[in-house]
Amino acid sequence: MLLSTGSITDPLVNFAVDVVDSIGVLGVFILMTLESMCVPIPSEPTMMAAGFAVSRGDMDFWPVVTAGVLSNVLGSWIAWAAG
Repeated sequence: MLLSTGSITDPLVNFAVDVVDSIGVLGVFILMTLESMCVPIPSEPTMMAAGFAVSRGDMDFWPVVTAGVLSNVLGSWIAWAAG
């Protein structure tokens, strides 16, 4: 029996971090919109990766915050409309 020390969510977390690292604020917007639409993409690693990028100076704070807020509103509207 093969024992795994990783979590079942590791692929999703790695995907979110890779997207944010690759396309920046647009990646934050896309992933957070999907998360608000009830697609199982965790928002925590998305925003954590964005926060690390902000702390490194790779992204600016306010565009990340704006993308997070607007994408959550948009995703919620889409989920509401689908319901």
